[in-house]
Amino acid sequence: MGYKEKIQSAVSALAEIGELLTELGFRLDEFMRCGAENVVLQLNRQKKGIEEIFTKKEFLSMPKLKDLTYRYRPDRVHEFRYRRNGIYKCFCSTDYKIAKAKAMDFCRELNQNEAVFGNKKYVAFSSFAEYYLQNVKKINLTKKSFENLYNRYTVHVVPEFGNKLISEIKAPALQAFLNGIMAKGMARTAEGCYYILKNILQYACDNDIISKNPMNVVKIPLHRRETGTALSLEQERKFLIDIAGNKYELNFIALLYTGCRPCELSSMSFEKNGFVTFRNRKQHNGVVAFKDIPITPMLEPYVERIRAAMPLNETTELAKIFSKLVPGQRMYSLRHTFATRCQTCGVPQYVVGRWLGHKATVITDAVYTHFDPEFMLKEAKKVRY
Repeated sequence: MGYKEKIQSAVSALAEIGELLTELGFRLDEFMRCGAENVVLQLNRQKKGIEEIFTKKEFLSMPKLKDLTYRYRPDRVHEFRYRRNGIYKCFCSTDYKIAKAKAMDFCRELNQNEAVFGNKKYVAFSSFAEYYLQNVKKINLTKKSFENLYNRYTVHVVPEFGNKLISEIKAPALQAFLNGIMAKGMARTAEGCYYILKNILQYACDNDIISKNPMNVVKIPLHRRETGTALSLEQERKFLIDIAGNKYELNFIALLYTGCRPCELSSMSFEKNGFVTFRNRKQHNGVVAFKDIPITPMLEPYVERIRAAMPLNETTELAKIFSKLVPGQRMYSLRHTFATRCQTCGVPQYVVGRWLGHKATVITDAVYTHFDPEFMLKEAKKVRY
């Protein structure tokens, strides 16, 4: 084939490509820049229905997503539209992810507003529950506690009730759901789901969305939590040998010789002479409180190393490592061990309770008893074994 034929063939091919790109809404320079694969990807998006764009989980948490429509316009703009009940909104961007995010934010807000202010007969459980958890429950919990609660809600409650109206949720279905979790040997999870559902539905009841809380007639056995027991002296000695050199050695030492809760480790400080201070995490309604634990002879050899390694944090690995090193025991056993050793060494129970951050059990202790630092430091010196 000569040059003339080759040129004529190329011109013909370019003309065909130009016609095709014009039909599809693409420029030649855009085609050259993006490549054929990206152009095909954009075209496939145009053909997608809403049910292919969002996940099942997203639909459950934001039912209004099903009312969106999507198109990729000839001017290369992604467009999501919502048109229902007199509301018309359009979310556009040349970036597909930005347009999608705008549409999702709108639907999320719409679901939450409907949950609170909309037609009370047709309030979706998922949107109302989301509003309650984010705006009512979250502000009264620590970040870690809320994450645990929300995870339990999304993993267990949403798949079962997420696509229902609140008015459709009845006691028999709730009882069957919790019985199913109990049958799997997940008593603690069942108890957690029980209180999540009870609180959400009670909030719905308080807002006149339902007349009665169906959870009031649902029953499950009380879950008895096992918090552990104190290590024996032999177990403690072996534990100290086993953790020597471990990257979490000082985390375990702090738990064993201060009795703090694992969730309190990150707040540890040595600002007061002779004391280690923690934020007391066993507080409610946003109350911030601290507890001072005197440094005992058992903790003293490790203080400088702990100072250098701070902040110490709780990780999921801590509990796993502990259960391997001390089979049959829970990491909370270190807190029991601290309390037991202190009392065995002669520290009064009410003093140990103060160190652990427990509430006073009688009015005299709560209101009238205040221990000076010298007394606490003197008691701490007894803890030597």
